[in-house]
Amino acid sequence: PRLDRASQPPGDAVCENFGVSGDWAWTRGSFQELTRTLVSGPRYLVDIVELGSAEEHTLELPWHFSGTVELQSSGVWAPTDLSDEFVSQPEAMKVSADVPIVLRACEESGAVLRAEMVFDGELLRGRAPGPPGSSELALFYVARARGRNPRIITILEPTREKPTVKRATVTDEGIDVETDAGVEHHLSTVEGWEVQTNGGVIRLAGVRRRSKPFEPLIRQDRPVPLRAIALPVAQPPILDGSLHEFENDEPILLDHEDQYRRSEEPYPGADEFSATGFLHWNDEALYLAVEVVKPDVFPRDPDSPPLLLDNEPDEIHADGIQVYLELDGKIHGYLIVLSSQEGQLIARGVSGTRLAETEVHGGWAPTENGYRITVAIAPPGWGPFRPGDEAGFDLIVNQMLPERQRRAGQLVWSGGGGWVWLRGDRQDPASFGRLQLR
Repeated sequence: PRLDRASQPPGDAVCENFGVSGDWAWTRGSFQELTRTLVSGPRYLVDIVELGSAEEHTLELPWHFSGTVELQSSGVWAPTDLSDEFVSQPEAMKVSADVPIVLRACEESGAVLRAEMVFDGELLRGRAPGPPGSSELALFYVARARGRNPRIITILEPTREKPTVKRATVTDEGIDVETDAGVEHHLSTVEGWEVQTNGGVIRLAGVRRRSKPFEPLIRQDRPVPLRAIALPVAQPPILDGSLHEFENDEPILLDHEDQYRRSEEPYPGADEFSATGFLHWNDEALYLAVEVVKPDVFPRDPDSPPLLLDNEPDEIHADGIQVYLELDGKIHGYLIVLSSQEGQLIARGVSGTRLAETEVHGGWAPTENGYRITVAIAPPGWGPFRPGDEAGFDLIVNQMLPERQRRAGQLVWSGGGGWVWLRGDRQDPASFGRLQLR
């Protein structure tokens, strides 16, 4: 699920229930204010996504069906905005919980999946990259609801014969699923979940007791965050890819193996790939210069065709940086890459977030052994500050090599090593270091 049109931030979900009774099973998990419940029976599966909040939010649940998809409900489609660079031709249709939405997906093999959705809001559809190995754009759907306690209920029935589910109805007591064999009543109980069928009552429990995470008596990892220093400036430095107005008294270094996330090849060494960063600040913006050592530089052509690689932004696969700031508990992430057009930069928000026109600006220039980026970043909520104030911070430098479609690796200031595969532009806020304003 997406909340307020943004992907979930990194964090731990919790399994609250898991239980099995004969042909029936269920599980319930939660993440922050979101809860998802799955109840599996011999003929169908009940999927419930719900939000419990003191404030209004927009809840979205995407569905990507394979095969040929047919909408078996009436309605009027109208153009809409889905706020995602990978989506084309988005349309929306108003829906009501009084009139369920039915989608039917058919495979050439004869397999059919019937999905009946019950919610108040909008049903959206659009085209986006298909599954791995497919070059065609595929049609997908999104159930969108808004409120403090929105709920999206979906009944999924896979079959090769005539479907047995006729209709799903939400009542004050629970969910009624009408089948060829009669009506089955689904109820949420104190102990868990209950299904009333013609053959008897199925009770599903399985509360998972939460335990405190293990804490060793002696810690070896020294959980002390890295610290970067930003020096104050009265006037913004010139952002032309030079270091003329950046002081180098407090550099941050990305130059060792523990900071490298690799793909096929291990870290080549600091002479082949490394970076040094310099930071300044005033109440208008954070100013960052990053000098990168690498033999070949690969900027991105803004007019190049889409790569369509695993839902990763195309800019990831070019030379550039990712910058993350945490201010008052809110994460601001930026993907900033070299443009092939006259020292310009291409900037976008991570995870598809949109940027204001003045949020990021700067330039880049080639050097004898690589390139240099100078950029100003002014996220919402930046300033005013006092010397000594701190913010969460991280810096990542992406590495592109010749004859490749994807980046070869990346240097991460906060460290961690590991692999670069399918990370996209995400970075776990738990690994951020601290940025201190001197």
